[in-house]
Amino acid sequence: MSIKVYETGALIRAAGAFTDVDGVTAIDPTTITIRFIDPAGTATAWLFGTDSEVIRDSVGNYHADIPVSLPGVWRYRWEGTGAAIAAGEGQFRVQDSRFS
Repeated sequence: MSIKVYETGALIRAAGAFTDVDGVTAIDPTTITIRFIDPAGTATAWLFGTDSEVIRDSVGNYHADIPVSLPGVWRYRWEGTGAAIAAGEGQFRVQDSRFS
């Protein structure tokens, strides 16, 4: 599996999708959180309905745009609780721009 690479200063879209236990029907969890950790180890959590960065695209489908300013590996995790209990993680790498 290859890891996507972006430049510092980019806005990276992280998508999260939630389905029923059979993985067939899209469903909205009661609570949705996206957490991410930058290469320096700083952790951030955004909550749907509280933080405007978490957007509902359609039933069960969400995204958040993460501004990246540090080079290195970034990690993120979507979590759903209540009506749909699920979690999924991803990562991407950011490299310094040659123009910085």
